[in-house]
Amino acid sequence: VVDKIVSWLSEKQDADTASFGNISTNSMAAIALSSLGIDVTSDARFIKNGKTLVDAFSASYMQDSKYQYTFGDDFSNKQGLVALTTMQNVAASQVAYNPFDFSSTAVNQAVASSKGTATEPTTPETDKNINVTVTIRGDAGIWTTQNVTVKEGSTIYHAFIAACEKAGFSQSGAATGYVSSITNTTTGKTLAHFDNGPNSGWLYKVNGVLPDVGLTSYTIKDGDNILWYYTDDWTKDPDASKYPGAPTDQSSVTTTGTAGSATTTTPTEVKVSGDTAKATIKTENATEAIKQAKEKKSAEIVIEVASGDIKTAEKVQVELPTATAKEILNTTTADLTVKTPIGTVTVPQDALKEAVAEAKGTTITVEVAAVSKPTDIQKKAAGTNGQIISVTIKSGSTVISTFGGKSLKIKSEVPTKLKGKKIAAIHIAEDGTAEKLSGRLITEGNKEFYEFTTTHLSTFALVDADEIGLETEDPAEAEKAKLEKIKAGVKATTLTARSKKIKTAAGKTAIKVTWTKSKGYKVDYYEVFRSTKKSSFSKKPFYTTKNAKNPAAKTYYVNTKSLKKGTTYYYKVRGVRIINGEKVYTKWSKMAIRKA
Repeated sequence: VVDKIVSWLSEKQDADTASFGNISTNSMAAIALSSLGIDVTSDARFIKNGKTLVDAFSASYMQDSKYQYTFGDDFSNKQGLVALTTMQNVAASQVAYNPFDFSSTAVNQAVASSKGTATEPTTPETDKNINVTVTIRGDAGIWTTQNVTVKEGSTIYHAFIAACEKAGFSQSGAATGYVSSITNTTTGKTLAHFDNGPNSGWLYKVNGVLPDVGLTSYTIKDGDNILWYYTDDWTKDPDASKYPGAPTDQSSVTTTGTAGSATTTTPTEVKVSGDTAKATIKTENATEAIKQAKEKKSAEIVIEVASGDIKTAEKVQVELPTATAKEILNTTTADLTVKTPIGTVTVPQDALKEAVAEAKGTTITVEVAAVSKPTDIQKKAAGTNGQIISVTIKSGSTVISTFGGKSLKIKSEVPTKLKGKKIAAIHIAEDGTAEKLSGRLITEGNKEFYEFTTTHLSTFALVDADEIGLETEDPAEAEKAKLEKIKAGVKATTLTARSKKIKTAAGKTAIKVTWTKSKGYKVDYYEVFRSTKKSSFSKKPFYTTKNAKNPAAKTYYVNTKSLKKGTTYYYKVRGVRIINGEKVYTKWSKMAIRKA
């Protein structure tokens, strides 16, 4: 095919002038042929009447150093310069040259510096104050934690300066938006960027999330927890490395959080065609994600599509092998989340089970699309401020839209036109009927999202409830109802306890009590009660996992103390969850009985 195109180009070249028509077509032809390694200055196919493309360029050249072009702008100058440079490279090296291929260009971190004077950010003019906590952690531990009061509307900068002043620390660069060094005056130690390597320096998080803006651009709220920390290599920080400019490692699978509530995240490989971005997971990444989720007892596996990867696509399709979905279901307790720049879909384990059962193909595809051209019916249902998205799951030719009554969660960023409005989520039926869905407004980092639940997939919209005349529930009442549901779920949670007699490493007789919890609701820790009487137990637990490193994950107790040979011991266990300061208990396990 390429040879046919090259022959066709040779035929289209003017037999007298060696031109393809004008400076634009000459430039495109020169660049295309050069990228194939064809030297147009010596290849007989492109020499016409003793002239080459270089002569065609010369014929278009004017004394005022501008190429003659019918549109009369400077774009022709740029095209011509690139083409001439390209032809020169091929003529000199006799190898293919593509001026738009930068893969061999070394990429090095650049740090801006200035000899100018930074303007200190102004303090908000208001009588209202907010309180935040600022912790500064060096490369070998926490330096200080300060509770500071700043004006409402302040940024990270104001809280950071207040904390440094309160601790007596000095710093450099904050007013510019980039902290280059902090000095701990208590110890006399200064930590500056590059002290611990070429990628070392200071970063900050707010409520555990690393923002993608500088400290002078992030507005804080009352009660925020701010952490400034020194990293030896920001490219290996799982949060920092997801932002633009960070090197991407497509094999990087990470798990964060404590066992039992951890999140395992895997990246995707994305190909964009037109308005559609198709994302897949490398086999080794899928294997690693499942491995980490099993080891860490992750509550969630996130398949993430980076915002920069979809370009201007309005539709994101994430393809997952059906076998991988089955393995997640059968070997982990994690929910499956597909996170895209358009929206995030979370499929809990019970709904995933239904989806896998319905899957007829070798893959399962989750599609999240922004509806930029809604029908008249959809426009009427969503109103002028509404943001419409569609979510579908397919396997082969089967569309999986219901999940046996099980609920899925969908989350979408709140658009500018809905900020400050009374937001609700609706499902739009084909006839335009709008069904209000249960949801809530949440904040992650410096962005607002609306998260809602649904038992079926179709077309949805975030809307201005007042505009379309939709009644919304009181957030306080909704939160109260949610907590009551959680309490009821914890109280209904069951435990299964077992016991066996063992020998410790020191050769001492002990009784090991183990237990498992039913799925559904988490607990904060467990209490173990012991008695020598089957029907009488103390009101105070004999042992609690509350002080264990991972109290919710520890599901065993080795009883070595106060054991009398020949005595029968009765054990029972219950889980504890703290909700708004109140202890909520699971059901008691059945007794585990063992003679010492």
